[in-house]
Amino acid sequence: MANTPEQPYLKVLNALRSAVDSGSLSPGDKYPSINELVKEHGVAPTTARRALTKLQEAGIAEPRHGIGWFVTVPPPPQATLEERVASLEVEVRELREQLDSRVS
Repeated sequence: MANTPEQPYLKVLNALRSAVDSGSLSPGDKYPSINELVKEHGVAPTTARRALTKLQEAGIAEPRHGIGWFVTVPPPPQATLEERVASLEVEVRELREQLDSRVS
């Protein structure tokens, strides 16, 4: 398989994600503007916008109309089905114990 070049939006996305991961950008900070990303990475505005949209889909960017894009707190990882079932089993057991103590 040939070494394929990185898609332009991934270059921008990876740079922005690295800035967040390293702490250069923190929740509440403003991402560079579309124009700044265009100049810095030599990409089209639609490419820069696509990178920000992908970050939004990942839960670490949100647009504010007329202001720009901002870093958000990433969502917590979703518990697996097994973890959720185990948690519910513990809750059910605790509720049964409470009911049993009231009935006695």
